[in-house]
Amino acid sequence: MTKRKRNIDGDEVLAIERIFGDQAPRSESLPARPVDAAPPQHISGRDLVGGADLPVYAAARGGDGHIIVTFDPVEFVKRPAPLAHVKEGYGLLVTGDSMVPAYRPGDTALVNPRLPAERGEDVILYHNPPDGEAEATVKHLVAFNDREWTLQQYNPPETFTLSRIEWPICHRVVGKYNRR
Repeated sequence: MTKRKRNIDGDEVLAIERIFGDQAPRSESLPARPVDAAPPQHISGRDLVGGADLPVYAAARGGDGHIIVTFDPVEFVKRPAPLAHVKEGYGLLVTGDSMVPAYRPGDTALVNPRLPAERGEDVILYHNPPDGEAEATVKHLVAFNDREWTLQQYNPPETFTLSRIEWPICHRVVGKYNRR
């Protein structure tokens, strides 16, 4: 029986590099990492969760399902692997029940503000109204164009749009810590 070589994809190459580091096997069947790709971050098992240095910001319930965000951390929690090397990463305490069952009041949404908006992902959108209090909303991003975000909430089920001019900042949620 003859063994056939199979090409592996880029994600498999990165996984092999994470396991073997610089000793990863190389051959013509392994595609080269793109030149502009950052080298993978090597995280050992004991470092999958870092120190308690991830800031968590509080939110208070505002009108129309929005939340008012305070930008003084209320606590610092252990940094999860998806935010291990994201200096600007943060947590946001969820208030309200518009996203139940995905997020319950008291859960902490884990946020990577460097990631671009992507359809099918949960996001936090920010708005700075004239009165100066920063408002935010946690929703599921269905679609977007140059003018608006199309968002979905679960409780009650609703799909709606918000203006990108009024809600210009979009941060991606990469996970959550369940309420304690």
